Amino acid sequence: MSDTNTQQTTVTQPKSGPAPNPAAKLVMTTASQVKPEKITWLWKDKIPYKKLTLFVGNPGLGKSLASVDVIAKASKGAAFPDTTETYAPVESILFSLEDDANDTIVPRLMAAGADLDKIHIVQHVRQIGAGNAPQEKQFSIDTDLPALEQALKEFPNTRVLVIDPVTNHLGKASATADEELRPVLSKLAAFVAQHNLATILITHFNKGVGLESLHRIAGGVAMVAVVRIAWAFIETADGKHLMLNAKSNVSAHNVALGYSIEVVKVETNGVVLEPIKMKWGSGIAARFSKALADSENLELRELGECQHWLKTYLASGEKPATEITRAAETMNCSDNQIRRASERLNVKKRKDTSSSTGKWLWSYSEAAQVEAEKTEEMFGG
Repeated sequence: MSDTNTQQTTVTQPKSGPAPNPAAKLVMTTASQVKPEKITWLWKDKIPYKKLTLFVGNPGLGKSLASVDVIAKASKGAAFPDTTETYAPVESILFSLEDDANDTIVPRLMAAGADLDKIHIVQHVRQIGAGNAPQEKQFSIDTDLPALEQALKEFPNTRVLVIDPVTNHLGKASATADEELRPVLSKLAAFVAQHNLATILITHFNKGVGLESLHRIAGGVAMVAVVRIAWAFIETADGKHLMLNAKSNVSAHNVALGYSIEVVKVETNGVVLEPIKMKWGSGIAARFSKALADSENLELRELGECQHWLKTYLASGEKPATEITRAAETMNCSDNQIRRASERLNVKKRKDTSSSTGKWLWSYSEAAQVEAEKTEEMFGG
């Protein structure tokens, strides 16, 4: 017997993929047979027809409001902020799950000077279910494009589509799974190209502060890859609001626009409403990556301040969530900042079953936070 130890190596066989199809054939077009076309624009160098445009930003910074301003101007054929071009008025279809039509969307459209007869707000998709009973469901890009196509036949002058937020209309596809998201968005891209639609998808930044700028966009690589142009709505460290180009495959003219959000009064049927509207400023030379980094620094500083306030506020004991929210407003801490601060502090939240109101109560324990941080480190969280 040899003195040399023999080491056995286990070879892992690769998983078998789809069997080759010898009958498959590439479908190709020779470049000389392609008729070149000029890109046409709803908003020159900002929103093209036949392509997907992305509006992205944190809550409350105006991305949805900007889309309302776009469709309001489109309904009148009005010039956009940095252009003088007018055009024939067109109709729009708006998907919006986060804002109510009666107290938010329509008042904002009125404030923006829209022709309300040219804007169609989707409520749901009606379909026939089991036993021929009518059913109502949320619009999903993966299954309901035929319903959208039918709507385009009903309103043939529709040239603008807004989906807000797009991540709520993906059907079974996960917004965080590239292999699921890309086919759904590619299907939508082909649809809008076929129907010559200017299409705005709205999403938000994820929580990955410090990541490379384009990786901060919810939907990740697939979202960024499929859209042809993306605009980010950012608040700078000095309090300015900017609409910045985050990506463009269709235009080299990507000047940022300043803007502000103002409250206006609108009277309808004897009732005075006070919706908000966009007030556009002038073009500004600014880079998305730097502006986002500066904004993140501000965001982290403000979050840290709200976290410190919440920790101090809960030091005296358990408090109702509604009371915390009201008190936070006086400290200029938003609901989103307080929610994120509570997650970072590992705030305990429980429903008060002893009360008929069933209100939520929050409490903070420094020991519980330390224990949570240890667990997170142990499991590499």
